[in-house]
Amino acid sequence: MTFDERIRKLKEIQTGWINYFRMASMQTKLSWCSLFKINLLQVFTNLIFYLN
Repeated sequence: MTFDERIRKLKEIQTGWINYFRMASMQTKLSWCSLFKINLLQVFTNLIFYLN
């Protein structure tokens, strides 16, 4: 799975949760969480790239 596919999947999951709860506070929490996950994926992707 490519990095872009992972980001697309994360966005789908995030959108599903936001639509389910429809609460502004939850949208803020999920947005922050999504950014954290994206940054974490970038770190691991870079780490794997440099180790190979």
